[in-house]
Amino acid sequence: MREKSKEYDLINQSKLMSQIMESIEEVVFLQSVCDREVLYLNKGYSNFIDCEYEDFKINPRVWTNFVHPNDRKMVDEELRIDNILKQLKENNVLIKELRLMTKHGIKWMRIKVVPIYNENGEIYRIVGIGQDITDQKELQIKLQKVLKKTKKLAMFDYLTNVNNRRAFYKRAYEEINRLKRSQGTFSAILIDIDDFKKINDTFGHDVGDEVIKDIARTLKKGIRRYDILARMGGEEFIIILPNTGIENTYARGEELRKAIEKRRIYIKEKDININYTASIGIATLRKTDNYNLDKVIKRADNALYNAKKLGKNRVSSLK
Repeated sequence: MREKSKEYDLINQSKLMSQIMESIEEVVFLQSVCDREVLYLNKGYSNFIDCEYEDFKINPRVWTNFVHPNDRKMVDEELRIDNILKQLKENNVLIKELRLMTKHGIKWMRIKVVPIYNENGEIYRIVGIGQDITDQKELQIKLQKVLKKTKKLAMFDYLTNVNNRRAFYKRAYEEINRLKRSQGTFSAILIDIDDFKKINDTFGHDVGDEVIKDIARTLKKGIRRYDILARMGGEEFIIILPNTGIENTYARGEELRKAIEKRRIYIKEKDININYTASIGIATLRKTDNYNLDKVIKRADNALYNAKKLGKNRVSSLK
């Protein structure tokens, strides 16, 4: 009687476990290692894959037909039984994330595989659980986009979308270290809008902002792709020109000054066009600077002050 009671208990436990496995949304499978046969697969797979259980009996890897193209290489290389066993012997668990092409769209699945050992200590079965992590992944992707946007905002000027002061120093120091290794040189151009306070007082800060944005666009068009442009604050901008001597820097400064001088900004409320000018100071790296950026900027700032003193709307370079 006791033996039959134990047998009934085992049958009842087996039925209970089967009911539990069939009621959960996760995919649960049991696979034989020696012949690759799928010994058990609950109905959870139907949430991801549009095929029958018999298909798995014929081809245990039929599910790979539904893998997203971008994940096929990983699945073909890392989720073959030989590689799974190798990972299980090393770590006793294998966890992978992948995308499946389902009738409900693309779904993310996290697969966790663990080994079952026989009495000889050898892996003869593997158990896998597949969990739908689509919502989690979509949230993660959204957060990554927000983080990327936040990082960009932290490095770019909100009004002009050029580098801000923080980004300028980061990029400038990276470039100077590169130039130092190759014994290259660089120059700095400081640009300051003339009589900007008067523009704000006369036409308002909205017009002042338009002038700031306009000069930023003009400067962008007038530099090379590897030059470093930044808004240092207010109406002042700076450009670092790698591998550029004083003569070419002066010529570039004069080109920018003339381009700015030709600009016109239309004020719709007053139906007029206004123009503006800028003063420019330039400086080039000296041997005695020892690649010190601040020394070069200081000389460019003094040259800018001199341009203002001499009447504005001009390029100045101090020896």
